[in-house]
Amino acid sequence: MGNSIPEETVIEKCLKILDVALYRHPYRDHGSKKLLTGKAILLLVDAQLRQYDSLWEISENLRAKKA
Repeated sequence: MGNSIPEETVIEKCLKILDVALYRHPYRDHGSKKLLTGKAILLLVDAQLRQYDSLWEISENLRAKKA
């Protein structure tokens, strides 16, 4: 807990260049409104970079960013 990444990492820079956040899978995202494939990838990469050990930590991070 309390892990912070002070600067943009190489992976974060690559993901910005690739523009993964707007990616929609043509078949699996059909009917999805909020959690699309690209956003799920970003969520999991962020969790890996911050070394979260559980889904609870990921959800708490999402709640903190929302406010």
